Amino acid sequence: MASTDRAVVVGIDGSPESRAALTYAAELAAGRHLSLRVVCALPEGHARDTWTDIVRRKLQTDGEHLVADAVDEVRRDFPRLAIASEVVAGSAVAMLLHEAELADTLVVGSRGAGGFTGLLLGSTALHVATRARCPVVTVPTTDPTRPAGRRIVVAVDGSPQAQAAIEYACRLADELSEPVLAVHAWNDPVQLSPAVLVPLDYQPLLLAEEQAGRLELAEALAGWAEKFPSVTLEQRVLQGQPVHVILTEAAAARMIVVGSRGHGPVRSLLGSVSHGLLHHAAVPVAVVHTDR
Repeated sequence: MASTDRAVVVGIDGSPESRAALTYAAELAAGRHLSLRVVCALPEGHARDTWTDIVRRKLQTDGEHLVADAVDEVRRDFPRLAIASEVVAGSAVAMLLHEAELADTLVVGSRGAGGFTGLLLGSTALHVATRARCPVVTVPTTDPTRPAGRRIVVAVDGSPQAQAAIEYACRLADELSEPVLAVHAWNDPVQLSPAVLVPLDYQPLLLAEEQAGRLELAEALAGWAEKFPSVTLEQRVLQGQPVHVILTEAAAARMIVVGSRGHGPVRSLLGSVSHGLLHHAAVPVAVVHTDR
């Protein structure tokens, strides 16, 4: 039986990305025994006085048909899933941020129907991932040739945001009966070019960096195996640029989970690693904030 206390909320707009988000959200809700809420925002012009009643009614009808078709599609594949839906006039960002106040997880397409096709990440997805209180999953367009992932990859750097990401990844893995791979990436402190002659005392520096990374990862994961004993929790420390390392390790994953920001030099609401993953991942990315 689905829990109706908290739901997986998905925003749709008819774009290929939002259709992929709908499918992903339904699978996530069904696998975790949560309810699903499907929401759609009408164009902001819907509220303008200059728009005629005919235009307003047409937009409302189109939105209702879009949501009804989405709900019917989900019910065909998940007949036991509890589903609610709503069409709201106004800003998609404002609507989704409002939904995020009570949602367990918010799912959106990586780009929307109104975005530029050359952009890897749409403005709505970026704004929501940056500001929403609940975890936000951005879903790229589904590649039908790509096999479904069966692992959750979480980026770990020892920050409080990484702790929130670990907790969310382990909770999902526990509910979905999937393993977790915790990845810590460390950069060469000097980043010497291959053409540069490496000094004799440089190798111990690299070894020390790797050992420090292993210690940081072990400390970050301390206690989580006891809290989620049924979850297989694998650790991996790798040298390289964090975004590249995580994308490589998550090539066949169900999801990447990352904190909103970490220990890097960018101290904005969305850090450089989470920002890079959102823009370049071919798999869904969940951004988790500490104040959710």
